Amino acid sequence: MQLHADWQMWLFAFDDVRSEESEAGMHPGLMARTLASYLRILQDPTTQVPEDDAFTAALRDLRHRLEAVASQAQVDRFVTSVLGYWFAQVWEAANRADAAWPTVEEYAAMRVHTGAVPTCLALIDVVGGFELDAAELARHDVKALTTKAVNVVCWANDIHSYEKEAARSNHPVNLPALLHRRDGGGIQEAIDLAARMHDDEVTAYRDLRHRTAAGKKLERYLDGLQSWMRGNLTWSLSTGRYQQTADQT
Repeated sequence: MQLHADWQMWLFAFDDVRSEESEAGMHPGLMARTLASYLRILQDPTTQVPEDDAFTAALRDLRHRLEAVASQAQVDRFVTSVLGYWFAQVWEAANRADAAWPTVEEYAAMRVHTGAVPTCLALIDVVGGFELDAAELARHDVKALTTKAVNVVCWANDIHSYEKEAARSNHPVNLPALLHRRDGGGIQEAIDLAARMHDDEVTAYRDLRHRTAAGKKLERYLDGLQSWMRGNLTWSLSTGRYQQTADQT
């Protein structure tokens, strides 16, 4: 659990310092070069890289600790999910550099990765002390449930963080903003539509979960998905991270 919490803190720190509102966050080339060093550490934590900063040192520590408690298959799954997140960071940086606005459909496809949620879901069985078979994770229904859970978490985040992002970013790309650009009307209409999309995805998850046959380990994984959806909502409503205050504006 501590490993998972520390990975969460790495992600939040990276988002604050190296992502959207940073120099690297505006330059895809710089972002790619920064992430190349991290990739080397992620693949082999004994690798020495030129930029041995706090992020590199923390990532090295996390990677060593993961290897100590997870199987090779679980480590590989985590690494793959982080690669998806890092590619999405370069994509976002390219959009900011070019002042490009993705379509709602493009954004929804990439939002699965930009929020880093799959990197956290990849640790559900590691934290739980069990290992879910790769064949079960690859099932069409299980993959669909996983994607729906990610959508629920990320779309809820887009709604909760909209006000802060709109106030602080010159290029706020999120679900309400893109719906507003597509449909026009008032921004509250776009936020309400995003909320309905979120709620519909929750309903779709519940319906599919009811029809999904699962053994004991898969049930624990699916319970983990639901805990993530509920936990994210509870945290988002209580954290000060998305609150607009005088010193944030």
